[in-house]
Amino acid sequence: MQGVLVVALCLIAQIYAETTTHKPHHNHQHEANELDPALFYYDGATHRLVMKLGNNCYIERITSHHGVDVHTEDGLRTAETKLMLLVSKGTKTPMSHDQVNTLSQHVEHMCSGASVYTVSATHHHHHTTTMGPQI
Repeated sequence: MQGVLVVALCLIAQIYAETTTHKPHHNHQHEANELDPALFYYDGATHRLVMKLGNNCYIERITSHHGVDVHTEDGLRTAETKLMLLVSKGTKTPMSHDQVNTLSQHVEHMCSGASVYTVSATHHHHHTTTMGPQI
């Protein structure tokens, strides 16, 4: 039911953005409306959170160490926010649609026609170098 509500709200926002115009004030340029809707889906069978954004789908595995309860509204929003940050700053690994379908037919249906990536945190490796005395 929540998924239907999210889709409905996204569609309403898109329709509003496309049909709403503002008359420019005297010498001001008209600023175009922008819409960048994201659709989220949590697949309980595979413990994956999916975000479809434009022509891309991003998949993250949600594990118990995340400390997030995706079955509460606050927990789900927290997981969605973390996924958006991972998409922005994390590592993206391409995934084939055959792999997605093997993972979950529900996720494949949602990501149909999109490029699919798994996302994970970027791990920075720190190397320590010891410098000897200069001669």
